[in-house]
Amino acid sequence: MTKDEFLLFVLSGPEPQRTIFEQMIFAQVEKEEYSAVIVRGLPLNSETPVIKNAIINNHLSKEKLENLMQRARFIFCRSGYSSVMDINAMMLKSILIPTPGQTEQEYLGKYLMEKGFAVSGEQKEFRVRDLLSKALQFNYDGFIKTDEHLLSTAIDDFLQVLCKLN
Repeated sequence: MTKDEFLLFVLSGPEPQRTIFEQMIFAQVEKEEYSAVIVRGLPLNSETPVIKNAIINNHLSKEKLENLMQRARFIFCRSGYSSVMDINAMMLKSILIPTPGQTEQEYLGKYLMEKGFAVSGEQKEFRVRDLLSKALQFNYDGFIKTDEHLLSTAIDDFLQVLCKLN
């Protein structure tokens, strides 16, 4: 698969919201023409459903998930802290769907969309086609500076302070 050939859906979060979101994704992906890879976030589950247009994984290693993330056209996932930090570190295009009732995720999704980091939408209004349309027109220019950049800036600032002391 190449970058333009599939959408990646990474499911996570508390039940029953994880399963509700999964069912919404399955129903929509099965009716569309795009290819999808779905990571269900169920490491202990041995049964894997089969749906048209999708490769479904119950769980993946960090390395395999990272590889898929880098190759996907867009990543659909929750707007939780660790997901956002992973997306930022790899500077990937994402569509964030906050877990209903998780006020910090709801706030973060809206905030990050306003800042140009990612498209965000509510689960109750989840429509893959509509969100893809938004994402294709979105600027994606709001990535947060990486730790490497922050470290470099901190070292430069420290050296400037030292120079002033001498």
